[in-house]
Amino acid sequence: MSFSTSTRTTSGRSGFTQADEPPGPLDTILRELFRIAQRAGACRIHVETFDYEGRPTLSVLDNGSGIDSPRALLALDAFGWRAARLRSQPSSGLALSSLVGRHTIVRSGPDETEPAWSVTIPAEAWTGEAPIAVEPDGGLCGTNIMVEIPEEWRPGLEDAVAAAARHVPMHVFFHARWKNPD
Repeated sequence: MSFSTSTRTTSGRSGFTQADEPPGPLDTILRELFRIAQRAGACRIHVETFDYEGRPTLSVLDNGSGIDSPRALLALDAFGWRAARLRSQPSSGLALSSLVGRHTIVRSGPDETEPAWSVTIPAEAWTGEAPIAVEPDGGLCGTNIMVEIPEEWRPGLEDAVAAAARHVPMHVFFHARWKNPD
């Protein structure tokens, strides 16, 4: 895949949340990111929180098939997962609607033989008014979505991850602790 240097968000027919609406709450974000990982065929999800560039950040890393194209991701209505995955599972209109308006970094790579990529989406770029840089990003197999969160979410984050993990058929870890062993 060749990389363009920038792109913009575009609204498709999926009806994603408009950028002037408030961003999604924590439980909505976790459920959406876990659904994306499940659709990509992941069997493990690793969730962590840390400060990234001075921002409290939630990181959700999965070992799924990755997202083929940053353009498909940013169209918010056309996830470019492998054709076999799309044929085996009906589309559910997934989008990153819960992240709209939040500073977000998405890194994705299908496997070690194909190039991975990274996009950084500043909060104000969700409107499509600002360009979004697309960069090559080697060494990633799966998808890592990092999103800025309010500081006040940190104390309840482990419980929120455990609650969201109850309903997914993947192993979910929070700071290396298994959250859904049943």
